[in-house]
Amino acid sequence: MSFTGECHCFQMKMTYDDQHLITISEDSCVMIWKVQDREGRNLKRDKEISHAEEILITKSDLEEKVFDFILTRKPK
Repeated sequence: MSFTGECHCFQMKMTYDDQHLITISEDSCVMIWKVQDREGRNLKRDKEISHAEEILITKSDLEEKVFDFILTRKPK
């Protein structure tokens, strides 16, 4: 199925598995589109979802940790 027409979408996002497209229009209409090729098959993902081992922190938190480390470090 395809949709043609005038649409005033102001936001579009793909789901994490790249199988659906979510659009939001100016009139607050939310549409969920299933992404398929012309033959109606689901798209195959070319990328793997990887997880980071690191944890992101704010710059101010990092500066505080560094400052605390410097204060507690004892010279030999």
